[in-house]
Amino acid sequence: GGGGGSSDDNNNNNNAQDNKLYKACEFDHPYPCTKILWSPDTKNSSSRDLLATTGDYLRLWSINDDEDSGRGLSNVRREVLLNNNKKSEYC
Repeated sequence: GGGGGSSDDNNNNNNAQDNKLYKACEFDHPYPCTKILWSPDTKNSSSRDLLATTGDYLRLWSINDDEDSGRGLSNVRREVLLNNNKKSEYC
């Protein structure tokens, strides 16, 4: 029920703690991001995940596991750079 501390609540909290976050990769972004959207590939484990970032342009990135490193790291590669602004004083 209501708010606090039942054994079911404790079990749920312990399960959530088992899913630990870790840094899989890091890369430079040429302009500060205003939005980030991640689209993991859930159907094919050997395929790539996609990341979209916005700022000055819309950029699509592919993220692939680096199996050679043996450290659970990922490689990031920019796939697409999109610009919808025909005239701008900044770009």
